[in-house]
Amino acid sequence: MACLEHECVIFDRHAMHAALVTVGWVPTERIVKQRRTGDWDGATVCADVVDGLGAFVEVERVVNSQHSGEQVQHGLDAMKTEPGPQVGPLQAAPVEPNETVIATQERAER
Repeated sequence: MACLEHECVIFDRHAMHAALVTVGWVPTERIVKQRRTGDWDGATVCADVVDGLGAFVEVERVVNSQHSGEQVQHGLDAMKTEPGPQVGPLQAAPVEPNETVIATQERAER
């Protein structure tokens, strides 16, 4: 279950949308969620409430490319199945919902 992700902060949503459409990407999914986060033994715990889908919990650890994604995944799995330290307090959800737009590279209809 190793997953390679690249993330960045988008300061201008409309400009980013226009740039993606210009290079042939089109929105395919829209996800709106409220998120609370906490720290747990070097990992980040995210408790999400996703519009139309319900509540989900995600445990993740960001590592560099010198770490095996599978080993990190196994370590996270062990954390959630073995007794250990409790998750720290979750931070309050943002006032604005977090919106994610998933896009695929298809030719936009013009």
